[in-house]
Amino acid sequence: MKFENRQAFPFSRQAVWDQLFSEAYDQALSAGSEMDKQVIEEGTRDGRRFRRTRLTSRKPVPAAMAAFTGPTLSYDLIEVYANNDTRLDWKVIPSTAADKVKAEGSYAVVDTAGGCERVVKGEIVVSVPLIGGKIEKGIGEQLEASYQRSSAFAATWMKQKLG
Repeated sequence: MKFENRQAFPFSRQAVWDQLFSEAYDQALSAGSEMDKQVIEEGTRDGRRFRRTRLTSRKPVPAAMAAFTGPTLSYDLIEVYANNDTRLDWKVIPSTAADKVKAEGSYAVVDTAGGCERVVKGEIVVSVPLIGGKIEKGIGEQLEASYQRSSAFAATWMKQKLG
């Protein structure tokens, strides 16, 4: 399942990027999240900054996913930042059945005529016979709900901080 989420802002690309990746933004967003978050590792690899974060859901997963993931969802998010740019590549490694799930993509803030746009692209593939499609659908529904909440939060934050 491929997905793409876009959100426009009437501000400069660098100003939005700086806000989205500020400590204050991260703390405020995490406070309203349904996930617990812990930075596991941070540093530089091959000249690029990276961060590995463990996220664990506070809510039980839908029944269709629970047989596969267990009662809660937990995964590591690896982000590798492009040098001198407002872009990163991301990859998710689930705590269970990591060999059966591929989840990766990119996150960027790009210039537009009226300011900039946050663009999140990715692909999720669950290679489990008979239920892989249902699991992908469940992940997709959770992702969409998460992006809706994140987008609303980001719009309010940017207006308060940059507007």
